[in-house]
Amino acid sequence: MVRDGSLGFQPQVTVVMFVGDVAYAGGRGIFRSADQGATWSDLTAGLGGLGVPESDRGRFTVTGLGRSATQLYAAINANRPETGLWARDDRTGNWSQLTLPRPGFVSALVANDQRLVIAFDPNNGPSDPLTFVSDDAGRTWSALNGGRGLSAIVRAGSEIIAGGQGLWKLEKDRWVPIGSGSSSIVRSMARSDESSAFAAATDGVWRIQVP
Repeated sequence: MVRDGSLGFQPQVTVVMFVGDVAYAGGRGIFRSADQGATWSDLTAGLGGLGVPESDRGRFTVTGLGRSATQLYAAINANRPETGLWARDDRTGNWSQLTLPRPGFVSALVANDQRLVIAFDPNNGPSDPLTFVSDDAGRTWSALNGGRGLSAIVRAGSEIIAGGQGLWKLEKDRWVPIGSGSSSIVRSMARSDESSAFAAATDGVWRIQVP
């Protein structure tokens, strides 16, 4: 394992996303690499007031990344007006801020074509509902039913999987339990490949295989 220092400064990366051979990293900035981390492009410029000098980047954190065929999505926790959900158009490179369905910090997100699913931090803002779906790239939102304490979301194949109190998968507009509906608390999730994902929980690490 080799630590990649090619970002030029320590961005305190908090989230990493892979789309094919392209890697995205978010923390105190948003970065993209198409050569296995040898070089990185800074995509932060133009993200509201967040295109700021390195010395000022400690004022915000990227808490989630997702991408569709034409857009990159980023959830920002900045304790500033830029806090929220942003979309970057691949054609223009411009960022636009999306309207959220409720107050609070977005803790996780996943995108699949026009469908966008977000989860809110249960420790900030209203306790329920925590998850919402948009089928028009973030212009309108609907609350999702089911699930308990969901705060981590990943996409595996065509399935959207979430973790909180147990593991859940999205069927249409409702979360349904996976397996027997474990009561363990899922802390984080990561996609392994196109058909599987891993969940780190209080009772161990789980592997979810999607048909």
